[in-house]
Amino acid sequence: MAYPVEVTSSRPITTEVVPQLSAANSTLGTILSTNQQIGGAISSGNDKIAAMIQQST
Repeated sequence: MAYPVEVTSSRPITTEVVPQLSAANSTLGTILSTNQQIGGAISSGNDKIAAMIQQST
């Protein structure tokens, strides 16, 4: 069931949504960078463990 609504005012998407998307994009960029650093550290750690195992055999 649909209810009628009355729109009394509106604001351009550029003033309401775009600034928030920019902030969200910045946060997502930071998260991506952190994930890449974690992935690199895990990969580096795995390489060191593999090298130690190879040296011990």
